[in-house]
Amino acid sequence: IGPPREDVRMDGRFGAFGRLTEDESVSTLVESIKDYQEMPPAKRKYLGSSNEKEPILWIGIANKFFSSMMYLVPKEAGRLQAPEYRARFYMAPIREVSKTRSILTGMELTGLELSADANKPMLIRFDLFAGSKDRDLLKNDPLYGKLDYASMITFSSCCSFCAWDWLSLAMMWLLDAFASIAFGNYGVAIFMLVILVRLAMHPLTKKGQVAMMRMQKLQPELKKLREKYKDDKETLNREMMALYKQHGAGPLLGCLPMLIQMPIWIALWTGINAAVALRHAAFLPVWITDLAAPDALVSWTTPVSIPVLSWLVGTITSFNLLPLLLCVAMVLQQKFTPQAAAADDQAKSQRRMMMWMMPIMMLMFFYQAPSGLTLYIMASTFFGVAEQYVIRRHIRMQEETQAMMETRVQMPGKAARSSRPKKPKGPFWVKRG
Repeated sequence: IGPPREDVRMDGRFGAFGRLTEDESVSTLVESIKDYQEMPPAKRKYLGSSNEKEPILWIGIANKFFSSMMYLVPKEAGRLQAPEYRARFYMAPIREVSKTRSILTGMELTGLELSADANKPMLIRFDLFAGSKDRDLLKNDPLYGKLDYASMITFSSCCSFCAWDWLSLAMMWLLDAFASIAFGNYGVAIFMLVILVRLAMHPLTKKGQVAMMRMQKLQPELKKLREKYKDDKETLNREMMALYKQHGAGPLLGCLPMLIQMPIWIALWTGINAAVALRHAAFLPVWITDLAAPDALVSWTTPVSIPVLSWLVGTITSFNLLPLLLCVAMVLQQKFTPQAAAADDQAKSQRRMMMWMMPIMMLMFFYQAPSGLTLYIMASTFFGVAEQYVIRRHIRMQEETQAMMETRVQMPGKAARSSRPKKPKGPFWVKRG
């Protein structure tokens, strides 16, 4: 009943089973394929039974878009558990044996042992679901809603362990809503989602940009403090904090908006990566014809192995343009982000290295990623570059306007005594009194 592998980057299939807890709620437990990497080929793993204190209700296998679940239907109406079957559930890896090694390719439901009386027939009733992980179907169906099948929707994403399901499902709902407005084009819906999220996060982004520009202007004074208190770290830290407080700046203020946005980014990643509606959904007629797969501008049949890149994403069978455009967007973002002045040549060298290291890492991570996910991150990055430019231009215009309004007027007569320079004292001056 196991679905095939969908993701070209990794085998994201997993086994799952629902257990009825003491408070009569269903808890979904997951068996990742990584848990079976070291298991011997002939061995299977015991998961539980249908007649224990917290019985197992159903068992299934899923990939990122499809799932198969089997539920033992009890004889007594109104109950979820079926202890009368005395069923024992198992899970085991599927291995393909080659000439050189045994390759783990998936998992299967290898055994469902049922205990019955020898001279008494038993009628077994079960419900088998095999289909796409459609949010509306799994949440709105009376039985599947009680069995918590919907919890399997977002698990297949690599970021699902740190994502909030409700937020990921909300992002998927927004994507479907925008697609209905865009006549079913999910590529256009992704751009609309980018604009919505960026506009919602604009106040935080602006605060981060203001904080970074203030830090950039404070670099000369910070350099003087480092030179003055280079042998006294405690005093240096105290003076730096006082300077930050005086100018309303600080190194953490620029990072705080980014940290606040992280849950939304992770939810977007999880939701787009698990959206079954993107499977075989085209954005353009010739290019990006499947948003759930790499864009594959040019494809070939013979796999090509590229050093380092193939080690991360496997052999290459297509030229993917979107990850390269994402690298361009990352370089522009690094270039337009306010940077503190480098203290020495070594710091300048490290900054140049970081400027190119991040885009190269993104290229490796996203070269075989689904084109819908890469399209979202690329569009969001380009939008962020334009947003940075507009924010910084607006801040500079405000500073210029404020500087023009601050005019100095020279009043006639002598200046205040406190502001006048003191006369030099002669060599025979003596303080009296």
